[in-house]
Amino acid sequence: MKNVTLRRNNRKVGEAIRCDTMLKRFLGLMFRKEQSAVIILPYESRALATLHTFFMRFSIDVAWLDKDKRTVDVRNGIKPCRQMIVPKGKAKYIIEVPAGNKLKMSDRFDFA
Repeated sequence: MKNVTLRRNNRKVGEAIRCDTMLKRFLGLMFRKEQSAVIILPYESRALATLHTFFMRFSIDVAWLDKDKRTVDVRNGIKPCRQMIVPKGKAKYIIEVPAGNKLKMSDRFDFA
């Protein structure tokens, strides 16, 4: 899988997996060691942006971004193998990072 450089508030967070195909989006961080991911959806949607933590090995913090990369929802400390999460608004991008990053609605993300 291709990696991208993930930035939060103009600071490099690290490398993240780029999930831009249906299979990569489906697998995301399942069965992986602690890592970050940028999930790119085919279009802005609330239903497509729903995610789960089944088969995950670690807790994650998640930010949902709209097509302009503005944060529409944030959840911190999502436990593995537990739940389905529906964002509050439509999203085009999903940022998943290991728990403890304490993401905020005011955070600005970029990746390349």
